[in-house]
Amino acid sequence: MGEDPRFIGEVKPENYGIIRKAVKIRHPSNATFDFTDYQKFRLNNTGIDGNVSIHGFSMEINVSRLQLNITNPITDHNVSYPGLHHAYQIDPRWDSFNITMQDFNRFRPAWVGMDAIAVNLTDVKFQYIKELGTGPSGPPAFYALGKTAGINYDQYISVNGGNILTKPPIQDLQDKDNITFVFPSKFFYSAADAKVIYINMTFEVGKLPAPGLPMHYLNSSRSPPGSYNYNTTEVSQPYLTDAVLEVAVW
Repeated sequence: MGEDPRFIGEVKPENYGIIRKAVKIRHPSNATFDFTDYQKFRLNNTGIDGNVSIHGFSMEINVSRLQLNITNPITDHNVSYPGLHHAYQIDPRWDSFNITMQDFNRFRPAWVGMDAIAVNLTDVKFQYIKELGTGPSGPPAFYALGKTAGINYDQYISVNGGNILTKPPIQDLQDKDNITFVFPSKFFYSAADAKVIYINMTFEVGKLPAPGLPMHYLNSSRSPPGSYNYNTTEVSQPYLTDAVLEVAVW
């Protein structure tokens, strides 16, 4: 609809018939968290445990909660489709999606103008919770010898919206605006039976201030993890667009 058509299959001969069908194309969800979100949900360390060089932060994808019924009715371009709930349901185990974390450059220390202090994203891991009864009931503790727990993340991250993707570690976050985790379809295939997925990050501060001066940074040690959910103010929701599926027959 307004875009060049896309073709797959063999080259069509000179004479052929066609079958056309009206379809909907489903676009994936995406989440963006900025400095306002970190403050609103207390995702940034604000003093307790502040004077430390290692900060652990977690993003929570509660698969069980995402599989529950979506608020009725679903609205697409001001038109309600109460019968299409499943088309809008988020399932990160099969869907492609991105998570963008913005405003790293706003975490620079407010004291003595020490902008040169380096903050690096040194470690990213995944943790799968298969039984909710055995998972963390409060803010999860992901520290293990100074590193977050889970499976190593060895995929790629976009820095400042660039096309060049890089692996962790990501250096000098204090000079960057954002990073984007790119998750293609079926990225979490191995977590098909997971109830909750955590993306655990370790931030390391290169130099500590004098004792008593807090180094605030993203930290889930005393606050809930960031949440991937159906709140439209936090996550852009899946949406549908019209399309025509044309099948050539010869």
